[in-house]
Amino acid sequence: MYCTFTKRRNGLCSKARELYNLCGAQVAAIVFSPKNKMYTFGEPSVDSVTISPYITFININHNILH
Repeated sequence: MYCTFTKRRNGLCSKARELYNLCGAQVAAIVFSPKNKMYTFGEPSVDSVTISPYITFININHNILH
């Protein structure tokens, strides 16, 4: 299962990078693994895309759900 997750996560990051390169859009993705580990990806970087309020929201809700 982890192999499938890793391939799909990498594919998602690849598509986000492509969107950034083709359109100049700022892109951020937050993904949780099957073992509830959080992964983040951002173009040009996660820090440059304003996602901190969303990460806090997701952390709170994710802990409530699991």
